[in-house]
Amino acid sequence: MRRATSGYNSAAEKSILTFPAGFLPDYAIAFDKDFAAIFELVNGGPVSFNYVGSGNLTPLGTATAPVYNFTATKAQMGVSSGSTFKFLGAYIAISAFRSNEFIGDVGPAANPGFTDYTATTFNTYVGGVLPLQFSNFALKKSAGNAVQLSWKTSLEQNVSHFEILRSANGVSFTSIASVSARNTAIDNLYTVTDLTPAKANNYYKIVMIDKDGSKKISEILKMNLSSDAAEMLAYQNGNAVKVNVSNLDRGSYAVRLSNAQGQQVYSGTILHNGGNTSHTLNIKTTLLPSVYHVILINNSSRLSSSFIVQ
Repeated sequence: MRRATSGYNSAAEKSILTFPAGFLPDYAIAFDKDFAAIFELVNGGPVSFNYVGSGNLTPLGTATAPVYNFTATKAQMGVSSGSTFKFLGAYIAISAFRSNEFIGDVGPAANPGFTDYTATTFNTYVGGVLPLQFSNFALKKSAGNAVQLSWKTSLEQNVSHFEILRSANGVSFTSIASVSARNTAIDNLYTVTDLTPAKANNYYKIVMIDKDGSKKISEILKMNLSSDAAEMLAYQNGNAVKVNVSNLDRGSYAVRLSNAQGQQVYSGTILHNGGNTSHTLNIKTTLLPSVYHVILINNSSRLSSSFIVQ
């Protein structure tokens, strides 16, 4: 990882990257399948950099279709909240062999490998602009065994469009529709109907694409058209717990969260509007490593789901 960050593996295996005018790199984030790290770049030499901290890598997906997320706070890189900053991404192996894939620069036609390359452009993150707010993503069955997707947005600004993606396994997704953004100051409610869903499991997510190409991805919701039985899936999402329900009747439900020792760590009420949607439990305390059980109950229904915090 350190060799990839510096671009040097040996005297023969090196790929020097010259940055574009107006771009002086201060920090680098490097990651592989096991770890992500943040480095402070120091002027004075190609291998002069200091380790700052972890990039909080989270492997997702499966062995055949891996997905990796990493996060870094602005404070780790000396960027204050709301600040504008420039960034450039390049793909490079631990051997210092560089790919022609770049973020913020078009890159050469072929892999430069160990040949020096000069980037000419970079991307700019504009601070101080409130981000697009995405909420109320829900699914419900409609006439003809179709699936209706709905979602709500606010603070739309410079949004290009929304891509609606569907999957049969929750891993490999394909686009089934595209909806242009309205970019209005008021809240916007969007609906799309999938007329050709599978007769079994259907997983949906929405990709919100800005005009500059940046993306924001929704959570994944599931609709099973082979059964009308109500289902629930609970999982940890940062400091909260997400509860995804499907085929559940409209109503008020008591919700309880307990650990493996049977100790209740959360209780509350969910107002469910029917169909398939997601609810957030805002847990006030940190969830310690354990197996947790969620129960959703009212006079006519009882659902349960478990998840592990490691």
